[in-house]
Amino acid sequence: MKNQMKRFVAMLLASLAILALAGCSNSGNGDGDKTADYPKENITVIVPYSAGGPTDMSVRALLDAASKYLPSGVSFMPENQTGAGGLIGMSATAASDNDGYTLGPIAVDLLMMKYEGKTQLGLDSFVPLAATMADPYGLLVAANNGKYDSVEEFVAYCKAHPGEVTVGNSGVGTATHLAAIAFERDFGITLNHVSYDGSADVVAAMAGGHLDASFTQMQPAKSQVEAGTLKMLGFLADQRMESYPDIPTVSETMNIDTNFRGWVVVCAPAGTDQAKIDYLSDIFAKAVASDEYKAAIRNLGMEPVELTGTALNDMLKADDAKYAELCTGITLN
Repeated sequence: MKNQMKRFVAMLLASLAILALAGCSNSGNGDGDKTADYPKENITVIVPYSAGGPTDMSVRALLDAASKYLPSGVSFMPENQTGAGGLIGMSATAASDNDGYTLGPIAVDLLMMKYEGKTQLGLDSFVPLAATMADPYGLLVAANNGKYDSVEEFVAYCKAHPGEVTVGNSGVGTATHLAAIAFERDFGITLNHVSYDGSADVVAAMAGGHLDASFTQMQPAKSQVEAGTLKMLGFLADQRMESYPDIPTVSETMNIDTNFRGWVVVCAPAGTDQAKIDYLSDIFAKAVASDEYKAAIRNLGMEPVELTGTALNDMLKADDAKYAELCTGITLN
């Protein structure tokens, strides 16, 4: 009987030891590593622009490259929620559960809408993960206009003919409009602003001889530039684009530091657990460094970028300050 009791106590102590070890292990996975079972289901990505457009396609290029780093059976699921210049989709992302299973890109348009009083959303509504693109805007003119063939000549002509040069934009208060306003301020010129429904309409009007110039990214103008109908005089950037090394920057030709770019950044809603943010940031950083992503972005006529982490946050903060200043005191009509 005594021996049986000893064996029982020994077995009980052994069982308690095993349970204690299991408890420590589970505690480590539960509190110390919240990504141990994340993600275990598909991740929805709310795209605030139309399917097949440049923003949508740049986001899908990044998601395709990043999907290989997800666990087997888990995928990114793009879902287009359009309207109000992208605000409907961006608002949906910001309002979603911050459990790591809903992401969404924001665009530079968000900053403009914020400082134009159209939304309460801002950078603090999101946690940025990676940029899908960040192409600069450039000064686009007719290739054979007979008036100017460089940024210097364009500025000189505008100074000699104030208010005569018509400049198209894709809507009042859009990036293309504000880029033109910033250019006016930088060089002390006056332009005649004409609004259209979108960048494609602006490029078409220019190709038809109805506009003198516009400030646009290369992607919507790429075919007309390659055809020799339109010419990009210079990019509003601090360095030349790798895809277009022969096109100078305005900064290098005019000795004025002017940067104006349109970006798209995949984000999680504010408040998402930091361990999940770290996990997502890591796989997106691998994706933007991959040849697959770079080739896909170049095929879209855009410049691949590796913007994540501190560099991404610094860019967003700088642009936030820029648009806050630029949208102050201007009349958007």
